[in-house]
Amino acid sequence: MTAPIQIPGSLAETAARTWGEEGRAWAERLPAQVDELCQEWRLVLRPADYTFSYSFVVPVERETGEPAVLKLRVPTTDFQCELNALATYDGEGMCRLLASDAKRGAMLLERVNPGVPLLEVGETPESVSAAASVMRRLRKPPSPEHPLPALIDWWRSARDGLRERSGGGPGPFPPAFIEDTDAIYADLFAERAGHIALHGDLHHWNILSSDREGWIAIDPHGVTGPAECEIGAFMLNPNDGALVRPDVSAVLGRRLDQFADELGFDRETLRLASFAYAMLSITWSTEDGGDGWKPGLEIARALRDA
Repeated sequence: MTAPIQIPGSLAETAARTWGEEGRAWAERLPAQVDELCQEWRLVLRPADYTFSYSFVVPVERETGEPAVLKLRVPTTDFQCELNALATYDGEGMCRLLASDAKRGAMLLERVNPGVPLLEVGETPESVSAAASVMRRLRKPPSPEHPLPALIDWWRSARDGLRERSGGGPGPFPPAFIEDTDAIYADLFAERAGHIALHGDLHHWNILSSDREGWIAIDPHGVTGPAECEIGAFMLNPNDGALVRPDVSAVLGRRLDQFADELGFDRETLRLASFAYAMLSITWSTEDGGDGWKPGLEIARALRDA
């Protein structure tokens, strides 16, 4: 038996706000599910100081002594996309999937060691190089056995939701920004033959130092699209003040130059793809009615005007 876990109130509140009754029920049965999985997969819980957003994550030790991570979330389509992405990458440039239970929204993952987030490297050329090295290893074609949605469908859904909430308008964004984003996604997706599986959220907190591969990714969203789109989340982050500053255009320009050089992509295509991703992200951010989209809008503006 394992010691009973305590569910953070913030996680339960997020689950209820995001998934309604399904989220509330999930949070209530989470302690019992963790206990069941620890018994079935022969896991021992270990102390942790992890933070939570939409998932419950805890370090564990397997029967063999191997360190791992137990992750649970509401078993929605998003969970299945993450599971399919992990299966597609199969540990190349990505943490390994060790076991899963789709019905219970559970997965057992490789624990990345030492696990230092790329954020700690700072705004340096080394940070961009590390991200680029992960992106190169993640270049895999979509797998028919593990289907993923298309990035353009994400945008259309987010855009349509924004219009519904705004009486048909662009919400807090300039109308031209929405129009430009529509045009960029339509152009990038005009020819899908070369599209790849994308992490979809490859920012500074989701790239960790690894004694297995140098740097590897965690927490994929799982989507498909042009390879140039993968830099979008990195370009948008960190947007809590470290990036949104007077020289934001210079920072973004240096990043674009280096990504274009190291990944072998056209710089202008990378700029457009990054703007379109920023618009997708901040459009999502309007769903809770708050103003969390504001820093991202400044980055989107800088990318659009570059």
